[in-house]
Amino acid sequence: MALNEATELKDKITKKSNIRLPYMIILAVLGVLSVVSGVMNLYLMNAAANVISIDPLSVAIDITYGALLLFSSIMTFKGKVVAIWSFGGAVLVNVVGDLMLGRSVNFFVVLMGIVFLIQLFNLKKQGELS
Repeated sequence: MALNEATELKDKITKKSNIRLPYMIILAVLGVLSVVSGVMNLYLMNAAANVISIDPLSVAIDITYGALLLFSSIMTFKGKVVAIWSFGGAVLVNVVGDLMLGRSVNFFVVLMGIVFLIQLFNLKKQGELS
C-alpha cells in the first residue's frame, strides 16, 4: 500500500510542476535577458563613457527588474505565492523606472504583466501556489 501511495504522490507532484513549467521558463528567460541588458549597459557605461551616455539609474532598474523576475521564477518553481508579489513588484519597478527616467510607460509590458498576474492568480486558485 505505501508504494502505491508514494507513486500517486509522485504523479501528483509531477502533474503540478508540469502546469507551472511554462511560467517558470518565461519568467527565467525574461529575468536573465533583463539582467544581461543591465550588465551590458554597466559595461558600456564604464568602457565607452566618452561615446555613450547611459544613465546609472537605467542600469539599476534593469538589474532589479531582472532579479525580481528570476526570484519570481524560483518561487513559482517552489510553488510559493510570493511569486505573485515579486512579479507584481517587477512590473511596478519597470513602470516607475520608466517614469523616473522620463520615458513613456510601456503599456505592452503593463498589459502582459496584468495577463501574467491573472495567470499566476489562477495557479493559486488551482492550488499550484501556496
